Amino acid sequence: MDNAIKKIQKKNLDFIVANDVSQKDSGFGTDTNTIKIIDKFGNIKDYPNMSKDDVAHTILDLLVK
Repeated sequence: MDNAIKKIQKKNLDFIVANDVSQKDSGFGTDTNTIKIIDKFGNIKDYPNMSKDDVAHTILDLLVK
């Protein structure tokens, strides 16, 4: 989380998606991810473990807004 927040500030991003690869069934070699989306204001939204397709749709929905 600290690294993600630093990266937002350093690269002047609108938001960043952090994937908790330490969770079981999340990350490489699985079909699901557990993510947090952090915006440039420091707001953090936790998402449940979901399919990688659902993660992609979540990110795209946020981009459209």
